[in-house]
Amino acid sequence: MNTLKTFLLASCLCLLAFQEDAAARTLPKNSLGINTIQVINNHIGFGAYYERSIDANDRFSVIIPVSIAWEMKSADNIYSDTANKGGNSSLFFNPGIKFYPTGNKKFFSYAVGFSIFSHIGAAERIYGSKAPDLPYLQTETFRFSSAGVLLNNYINFKINRNISFGFEVGIGPTYFNNYKRKGSNTVVKGGITTIPNIAFQCAYRF
Repeated sequence: MNTLKTFLLASCLCLLAFQEDAAARTLPKNSLGINTIQVINNHIGFGAYYERSIDANDRFSVIIPVSIAWEMKSADNIYSDTANKGGNSSLFFNPGIKFYPTGNKKFFSYAVGFSIFSHIGAAERIYGSKAPDLPYLQTETFRFSSAGVLLNNYINFKINRNISFGFEVGIGPTYFNNYKRKGSNTVVKGGITTIPNIAFQCAYRF
């Protein structure tokens, strides 16, 4: 009788382990997340994203984020290329591909990927230009449109099967920078520069 009880108990434990392992292997493929705090170059704001796993091992996924941010105030230094009064808003869109070297099923996971980005809005500076070259930068507001490529790194922690949080750090060049002065149709070309994108993320997987 004891042998039978031991056998049944062992069978139940094996079944539970198998079910948990199967559940881990069949994690939901979709995620909706928010960037609760996001820094994009000299703008700070928040955003949201959708992520979809595209392979059976959860190693590759596509991610589609969109964010809104506001220009941060900095010191009034005419020799700084980031001096501004702050408050101008912008929209940031950077869809891309993520690769998880060890998969995305464990408590801790790391991913790397590339994204293309578009950054549009208003600003008191021009990417890649110095204030002494463009003295009106201190007083003029520009409508701008910028685009480029980001190399992104992601660290993710799972709370349970559905809830996770993590960090994103990206950096890359802006290849396209067009600016139009307020009240003018004249387009000003900005130079190529490197911008960062940093975000704290929370997500729900379904």
